[in-house]
This record gives sequence, C-alpha cells and structure tokens, in this order.
Amino acid sequence: MSKRLKKRKEKIDDREQQDETDTPFIPPDIELIKALKSLEEIQSITNLPQTEFQGIRDQIIKRIKRPKEHIEPSLEGLKLEDEFKLILLLIADLDQITPLEQRQIVERKKYITPDFLVKINIPKVVAHEVNTKKLSFYLEVKKAQKDSKDFNIPIKEFNKLNDYCTSYNFPLFFVIKFDNIFSKWWYLIPGTVLKTHSSVKKMKIKNRRQMVYYLPLTEVIKLDFSGMLLNNYTVMLPEGTKISKTYNTELKNGMKFHPERGVQTTHSIMNDNDILTFDLLNNDDGFKIITQSSVLETLSLRNPEKKVKNNQIEIIHTIEDTTFFPYYLIVLDCFLHIRSQFQSIFKEESQSLSYYVNRYSQVEVNLSKAIQSEIFFLEKKGFIKTIRMLPSISLKKVLS
Repeated sequence: MSKRLKKRKEKIDDREQQDETDTPFIPPDIELIKALKSLEEIQSITNLPQTEFQGIRDQIIKRIKRPKEHIEPSLEGLKLEDEFKLILLLIADLDQITPLEQRQIVERKKYITPDFLVKINIPKVVAHEVNTKKLSFYLEVKKAQKDSKDFNIPIKEFNKLNDYCTSYNFPLFFVIKFDNIFSKWWYLIPGTVLKTHSSVKKMKIKNRRQMVYYLPLTEVIKLDFSGMLLNNYTVMLPEGTKISKTYNTELKNGMKFHPERGVQTTHSIMNDNDILTFDLLNNDDGFKIITQSSVLETLSLRNPEKKVKNNQIEIIHTIEDTTFFPYYLIVLDCFLHIRSQFQSIFKEESQSLSYYVNRYSQVEVNLSKAIQSEIFFLEKKGFIKTIRMLPSISLKKVLS
C-alpha cells in the first residue's frame, strides 16, 4: 500500500472511530425534542388536525441542530424514560428520582450527563450485606437495538458517562430494555459490572465504526440487579393453569360489559388442585374485584377457547407451557388497565405515561399496593410463584 493510500486509510479510520458525543449537545436541542414529545401527547388528547400537527412538528424539527436521523431515537428515548420512571414509582421503594435532562452547561466534550439521579431504600433482603439502608446512583436509560440479542455501547460514551458520575462520587447504573422474541424486559446493571463483563468489539454504530462494550443477553440476565434493588420478581405461571371468564348475554348492566358477550359475571383461575372464582356481580368491594380481575386479565394469554351454552359464554385461556412474566410488567399493565377504567371519574381523556408520572399521588400509590397484594394473594393460594432473581455478583462487591 502506498504512503498516500495508507495515510488516507488512517484518516478514514480516525473519522469512523469518532463518537457523535464529541460534538457538544446544545441544550436547546433537548428542549425542542421534548416539545415534539409534548406535541404528540397534545394531539392524542385534543384531536389536533393532522395538517396543523405536521406543520408545527416540521417547524420544530427545522430548529433542531442534530441530524434528522438522530431525532427519532432521541424522541423514543424520552418515551422510554417515562416508562421506566413509572415502573420505579410502582414497584421500587423509591426515596427520590431527579431527572437531569442533559442540562450540562460546561465540559460538554468531557462528560455526558446521565438521565436520572436516583435514591432508593434497599430491600431488607440485601441491606445487611452493605450495612446501609439507602443507595444513591446515577441512572442511564438505554434500549438494545430491535430484535438484537445483545447490548452494546460505544466505549467513549461509556467513559464520559462514568467520568461524570465519578466526579460526583455516585455509581453509574444502566437500565436496558430489550425488544426481541426472547425478551421484552428491562434489566438493571451497574456500570462497573457492564464494563468488566463485556467484550470489546469494533462495530458500526449510527453509521460510524466504533469500539464498543458488547454484552450478550444471556449475560445481561445473569447480571440483572432489578430483583435485588427494585423489588422486581419473575412470576411463574405453571403449565396446565386455566384462566376463564364467563359472560351473560342477557344482562346489560355490570362492572364489565362486552358488546358481543354481554356482562362479565365471573373471573376464575384453576389448576389441578384448586379453583378460585371472583364474582363480579355479587360483591361488597367493587374496587378489589376489579383489581383481582385485572391481574387475571394480564396473566391470560392469546388464542382462548370459547364455549357457549344458552345465554352463557365462557372464555378459557389454558397455559400450555410454563410461562414467565416480569413482575413489574404485571403491575404496570394492571395499573394502566384500571386507570383507563376510571378516566370518567377523574374526568380524564386517554393519557400518556408521562401524565401518570407527573401526577403520581397517594391514589396511584394505593392502587399499586392493591395490585401487588393481589399478585401475592394468588401466590399464597398456590396458583403462581414469584421468584426474586438475584445477580451473580454481590452488591457489596459492586459498591466496594
């Protein structure tokens, strides 16, 4: 290879390894991307005409200095932050969570600001291990590429995030969401653990070849701290379990009405040893019944069997293979399902996740507790099993 070609190749390699974070993220950009997100939420609840919506959206995008192909991932990232904030509020023993919103003023080339500063009360099951009841840490929200079975992050980006956290003497944690046929779960991993257990590869990220930390999903699962720190569990629904709903086509009034099946009268779960039936018509606590029914609805799978006898319709979901659910997902789905049923009471339109995060109050706290109580009630009755998944590394080692 000639000296001229060799020199040109070196320049190209240097350019490929540049991280996009070398260019400072101008603070107004994140405000404009937030405005895009708010605009979408406004359209969903006000029926803003599509032409007006698109016109305003185009004007905002013109003022964003980032390349257009980077805007949608940033917008998606903000929505993911809302989802995980709500999950934290629902299941974690949270002392405080403070959005940092990338509002870094100086040293933009040296540091990257994480998404949140979080303070939690450590579950008693592990608190004795580290001789402290609370833990403060920075949290960065990430999503693995769609259908990917691994997570990767540019080393430069990791170092800038970690340097920021180190400068304030708080550890860095990543919360990562996967979206593939094997997993659509969130995982919580300390930055030091991610670094030491990853392999280093050169990969093309956002049209640039960069050195990255690479961690396969199989390792991510082993290193997940959500069970240890956030009160998350894996919920097991055994093979052979059946969940059924009965409807009366002649009734018109009831808590749950289906336009084709009529009023739902019962909701049941059964296995080889027992059956538990909730009566939706004759009960003294409507809220409790709705909560119980919502939990069973979340556990029900697709492709149910339908039985019709006179004015009775029965819908049966049979669990053909032992199925596992993330605990947080059951709580989140139930929460959103129940809140949607009470929108008329609260005089609300259909709302986004950010709405529930911003107005989270004692009402939502009580609803979350009620949902979790019903999950453990099903476990007590022997229909499901909750498993607190602990990582292969101790918290003491991470914090030492």
